[in-house]
Amino acid sequence: MTNGLSMNTLSTLFKDFKVLTQDFESLLDLSKKGFATQPSGNLFDNYKQPTNQTDSYTSSGATQPTSTGSSYTSSGTTPPASSTAPITSTSPSSTTAGSSTNSKDTQQASIDGGGPDSTVLTDNTGKAMQVAYFENSGQGMNPNLGKPNAVFTLQPGETLDVAMPDSWQGRVQKWDGNTSDPATWAEVNFQSASGSTPHQTWYDESVIQGYNGAMTISAGDGTESCGSSKDLIDGAPSDIVTTDAAGNQVIDQTQSYSNGGATNQAAADYYDSALGNSNAYVLPNDNNAVRTTAQRSLDINFDS
Repeated sequence: MTNGLSMNTLSTLFKDFKVLTQDFESLLDLSKKGFATQPSGNLFDNYKQPTNQTDSYTSSGATQPTSTGSSYTSSGTTPPASSTAPITSTSPSSTTAGSSTNSKDTQQASIDGGGPDSTVLTDNTGKAMQVAYFENSGQGMNPNLGKPNAVFTLQPGETLDVAMPDSWQGRVQKWDGNTSDPATWAEVNFQSASGSTPHQTWYDESVIQGYNGAMTISAGDGTESCGSSKDLIDGAPSDIVTTDAAGNQVIDQTQSYSNGGATNQAAADYYDSALGNSNAYVLPNDNNAVRTTAQRSLDINFDS
């Protein structure tokens, strides 16, 4: 005996081991001939990252300006400088913390991440135009007289639906690059619900800071309109007509923040007769110009 095992036992174990070895070799050979080999490479090699479906409409060759929001340049326009770099575009672009997409009939955009309220802009002027958004400097009647928070370019006949956060207050205007230029203002206040007080949307048209084109504003259901689609510039007295930074004819302000609030009576008289102070603020006490609705959407049409 060797370590307690007989020679016969050892012989038998050796034969069994040899059989097992042959069986293993057979299985190995079978695997080489019949089993599928594992594919090479990473399992995600064939997965392609989807392209971003949000169309930012970035123009080729355009330089990216800086701004507090999403203003961008068009030919001959110098953007205001600030700390946040927006997207440069000649079509509706994304704004601060927002985005823009292209659908069949209406462009989509948002300001500050969007929200339950919206302004629907339509360009009926027959030419491309820029529209600027100026959020008030704090709650209440504190207009932003500095840089726009967002600027979009609309093509002729184009409609842009801009989603906006609740409680947004400010103005929307046709803009040619200079905030101090006379301009027709669409003033907006999306007042959020508070306690038993439901949401209300307050709005008006104002020509106190001048006039740079016809505009109408209405609630999203087509009611409670203000403003006028008639162009007032052609019939205006020459002594109240001037030009903006882009060389376009505009009508003077009735009052200016920079001259102590002195009234330009000639301009006020013309607006009163051609537009009416129930259709727009001609002077600051024209409160009949204010409209209100429970609708969360406003239609703003630029007609000249």
